[in-house]
Amino acid sequence: MLPHIRDVVGTIPLTVSSNGALSDVVTLKKALTAVAPTNSSTSLVDFFEIHYYAKRPAVYKVLTDIRDAVAPSPLYVGEFGCSTSPAERQSAHLPERLLGEPWWEANQDQVHRTVEYAARGAHLPPAAPWIFCDYAPNALPGINPESRKPLFAMGFCRVDRSPKPAGLTLARFFESGAIDLGFNNGFEKADSSTLPLNWSIRSFAQAKFARDTAVKHSGSASVSITASANKPVWSPAFTISPVKFIESGKNYRATVWARGLHVTGPARLALDWFDASGKQLISESPSANLKQGDSDWTQLTVSATAPTNAAFVEIDLGSYNNRGTVWFDDVTFE
Repeated sequence: MLPHIRDVVGTIPLTVSSNGALSDVVTLKKALTAVAPTNSSTSLVDFFEIHYYAKRPAVYKVLTDIRDAVAPSPLYVGEFGCSTSPAERQSAHLPERLLGEPWWEANQDQVHRTVEYAARGAHLPPAAPWIFCDYAPNALPGINPESRKPLFAMGFCRVDRSPKPAGLTLARFFESGAIDLGFNNGFEKADSSTLPLNWSIRSFAQAKFARDTAVKHSGSASVSITASANKPVWSPAFTISPVKFIESGKNYRATVWARGLHVTGPARLALDWFDASGKQLISESPSANLKQGDSDWTQLTVSATAPTNAAFVEIDLGSYNNRGTVWFDDVTFE
């Protein structure tokens, strides 16, 4: 069919879309090559286009792999997005589903900043967000809004056209090219549940997690972990993948200020490395532990080289087997 369409449209740009999986794009390119006329200097398609809804932190690795696979044809991210719907929260792992609207809108904003920054780093045109504003409940005839709630809340503006944080980010980006690489590093921004925006909590049932406005290294707040259990498969931790992408073989450095009260077990900063599928590649790259007992604010540092096939990193502020409390504040990653 494509050779016929190519003949019909002439010089009008022609593309094909893929779901963003590298294997699917490679298969598609092979199929196009197989049916392309051997006596024509015109390509069957003028560019490739993907819809990206896979793991947000891995986007740079995915985009560069697909870009190289379709070269010399141009590549565009024709669609990407993230829902802020209540139904999305119900399907999420705890404790994220317990968090309020500000956390989920901040999460969407971080997705938009991460994808646009990755597209720029991969030397691609700006990615196209889906969609301008949320759908009203009866906006899509034939689709039951109760069964497709996440689809109805993909907008970077709300139904009333007021911008979500992602809408403000996109306005700045398309006006000036600016992309904020911050990730609530100092825990200044909080959800209505009083937990910090952007950050996730791992092994939430194995410790008490809090955002503390009484104890802080700077600014108005820190986060704390108290009474953490003996180390489970994953130790209790605040975790986040930064907006800044990583590349295999390059060295990265993270720091955090930590303080302890009656600390009895390990409390540290770590970098966890993952491939594009989300599989952890190696054991974590940890800092030294905060000293046990009581301690004033101490900067913990870890420097490590991203392993082969690393697609993204998680910053891990963790503690286990600790009957006391450890506070964390002012995280950096570079």
